[in-house]
Amino acid sequence: MSIFNHKDFNAHEQVIYCHDASVGLHAIIAIHNTALGPAAGGCRMYPYETYDDALTDVLRLSEGMSYKNAIAGLPLGGGKCVIIADPNTPNKKQLLRAFSKHVQHLNGRYWTAIDIGVGPEDADVLAENCDFIFARASQYPTGFNPSLFTAFGGFTGIRAAAMHLWNSTDLSQKKVAIQGLGATGRELSRLLHEAGAKLVVADVNQEAVDFVVKAYGATAVSPKEIHAAKVDVFAPCAMGAIINDATINEIKAKAICGLANNQLATAAHGKQLMELGITYVPDYVINAGGMMGAGSRIFSKPTMEDSKERVSGLYDIILNLLKKAKNEKRPTSEVADEIAKDRMNHAKTNTNKLKPMATYVIAMMTIHDFETYRKYTDRTPKTVEKYGGKFLTRGEAVSTVEGTPYNDRMVILEFPNRKSVDDWFADPEYQEAVKYRHASSTMNMLLVQDGGENTLNPDPKI
Repeated sequence: MSIFNHKDFNAHEQVIYCHDASVGLHAIIAIHNTALGPAAGGCRMYPYETYDDALTDVLRLSEGMSYKNAIAGLPLGGGKCVIIADPNTPNKKQLLRAFSKHVQHLNGRYWTAIDIGVGPEDADVLAENCDFIFARASQYPTGFNPSLFTAFGGFTGIRAAAMHLWNSTDLSQKKVAIQGLGATGRELSRLLHEAGAKLVVADVNQEAVDFVVKAYGATAVSPKEIHAAKVDVFAPCAMGAIINDATINEIKAKAICGLANNQLATAAHGKQLMELGITYVPDYVINAGGMMGAGSRIFSKPTMEDSKERVSGLYDIILNLLKKAKNEKRPTSEVADEIAKDRMNHAKTNTNKLKPMATYVIAMMTIHDFETYRKYTDRTPKTVEKYGGKFLTRGEAVSTVEGTPYNDRMVILEFPNRKSVDDWFADPEYQEAVKYRHASSTMNMLLVQDGGENTLNPDPKI
């Protein structure tokens, strides 16, 4: 069957099959949409029964990432990758290293990170051969897992749903059922417990269940029964398609706010939830906290406080979404899809307006100590690349066609935007290199920002 006829192929831009026989690598990268920016989404390692199962998963997940990043207001597109393997395999690191070279070949068109079967330490392994990896353990304080941003986003979303339904964010009298107690489900349990909520939990891992029962006073039920628990909020945090024909009429919760991907088995179930009077926070909206917290490192250098504040913005995003759906008497899943599609389509048709303005650095210098100056030039290139810059000229001959002759060295660099230049200047490694330049030369440095559309309609006064 042609991939273009696959039921989950929906205008994907690229689908790449990756193979390395030397380590037994079989993987797929799916890039769904890059209208808003480079595609970004986690790397999942899972022992799919068939290649078709893996393809179905990566197509659905990559499309979900496009919607997630769009509705979260991130300058990122949607992509995902899956490595078809058991994450407990002894050659996991070899698989990750081999796979990362395929991501590197895309040269920033796709960024990847942690997901099921791939943790922060694994992300550091991916980064050994690839510049386009985020949510790495080395980017955070020891012991911090970036997936905790996802859990905090889930907690924020439940508070928004509570405000929408009960006009209060107080969860002390509420009962929440959590299906799945992995890193995010367990952290969500902690946050809800500290907020005073009563917990009902389930997981196939009995050890995880025992921990949450003991630590947070939760009540354990069977994974097959958790969706039907008599609670105020149902939080699916395991695998997808939990809301299906078999389960939907058994759900007793007034709200569904969980962190699992693809919770609806079909789009029709979103409408059915509305008809049943159940408030559904679309999965890719409420679980966007991970991308909002960790993904921002793709285009900025946030502190932990910056990242947490960005994730807190989910409260208003979700509350506004729920209000809009209620006022328009439409399923929340439909309204969220519409908002995300509108943003992607707007970006696609307004590329020039949304594109960050490139900034150029023009450096004119007179060198009086070439040996010391070489220590500066040896150290500079990797700091330039670190912030997305590139050399357009680097000491080539300059010809003066008008005005005072200029015969010294000139360097011109291009950066994606002004902020990347400022970050480059402030980088400790670059500042260390600058000492050699100051000791060996004098320089005039100019910054010029791309005028974008203004260059086509110059101000007549200039």
